Amino acid sequence: MKGSISNKKVKILMQILRAFFSFALLKDIIYTFLFYLLNRVYGLIKVNKGKNIKIRPHVMLRDPERIYIGDNSTIGAYNVLWAGKKEAVIKIGKNVMTGPYVKIFAFNHGTKVSDIPMIKQPETEADVIIGDDVWIGAGVIILPGCKIGNGVVVAAGSVVTKDIPDNVIVAGIPAKIIKERK
Repeated sequence: MKGSISNKKVKILMQILRAFFSFALLKDIIYTFLFYLLNRVYGLIKVNKGKNIKIRPHVMLRDPERIYIGDNSTIGAYNVLWAGKKEAVIKIGKNVMTGPYVKIFAFNHGTKVSDIPMIKQPETEADVIIGDDVWIGAGVIILPGCKIGNGVVVAAGSVVTKDIPDNVIVAGIPAKIIKERK
């Protein structure tokens, strides 16, 4: 009885070791490293940065040559900033703070009903402009074509789908003005 338990443990250990030293694991490690190089290292090199900015860990910067970050701004951990694939830019003003997991997109996939599957339809693009002294809470999503005014607070979890005027607090899905800042 004792020998069979021991044999089972050895078999399980061998399966774990085979899985750990598999081609799939090696492929995942290489893919993760390349993903990091493309989305973090290349992004940090090519993004247009102002003075005294902070970009927290695990930020993904896609098409970074069309991303502009103003002086004294902080981009929170796990943010995704994805500029347009051809022209559309993301412009972040001075003294802007983003919480973790914020997503800002300057492009979208085509969605027309046609013989062409959505994945193959041409993308649409529009600039995203964020003013100065803006606080964007955790988990906010900002969609293409949105302009956020100066002094705005975007509450956590909101989805910005249209322009926001200066000095207001917005919240919700879609984001709506809930209060003026005075």
